[in-house]
Amino acid sequence: MSYIKNLCSKNVFELLPIDCFDLLGGFAMSHFGLSILKNELLLNKRTNILEFGCGLSTLYMGLVAKKFKLDVSITSIESDTFWLDKLNRKLEIHDLKDIIKLVYAPLIPDVERGYGNMWYQKLAIDSALDQNSRFDLFVIDGPPAFKSEIAYSRYSALPFILNRMDKDFTIVLDDANRAGEKQIINWWNERFQISFKTYDSRIALSRKGPFINTVPSFLSKKTGT
Repeated sequence: MSYIKNLCSKNVFELLPIDCFDLLGGFAMSHFGLSILKNELLLNKRTNILEFGCGLSTLYMGLVAKKFKLDVSITSIESDTFWLDKLNRKLEIHDLKDIIKLVYAPLIPDVERGYGNMWYQKLAIDSALDQNSRFDLFVIDGPPAFKSEIAYSRYSALPFILNRMDKDFTIVLDDANRAGEKQIINWWNERFQISFKTYDSRIALSRKGPFINTVPSFLSKKTGT
């Protein structure tokens, strides 16, 4: 197990420039999760990515696409202007702006879905997206949901993307070890018949269509719903 975990970390550090190390830690996606994203791009040939919550994962996917000369388009939605500016500077430095599009969408009360939570302003997202575009990889790592009063904030992601899914796709939900995300997974399964499997306790995946298993082998056994 430790060997595979170390390999995941090695893969990240080999690709990540030193000036981007400040994105590590905190609420950043784990090296295990980043390895799954890399494999989705390389093995399952995902080309059109929609992400909620930009950060290390955004930059890393862009670096993978650049290194391997992949025809990939990444749209990442973010509500924090400070974080958005920080990522924008890094995209410019590393020549990733042709691959990654950052979209500012403020958080507003999600009265449609309820639960007293905040979600991204849909008008801001819709204005930035081609309404005919379909995505084959979704990364749900925002908005913030680390406090009990906002624990269900990520619920609205799935209803929003339902009509934006390609025929084959992968959904990656980060922080699946938290109580809020566990409940959200149950609701998604009950209400939309979209089930998830949780790996390494923190990363939950849902797939449709044929795919190559992108999960590091020692964790290929599911640990959740």
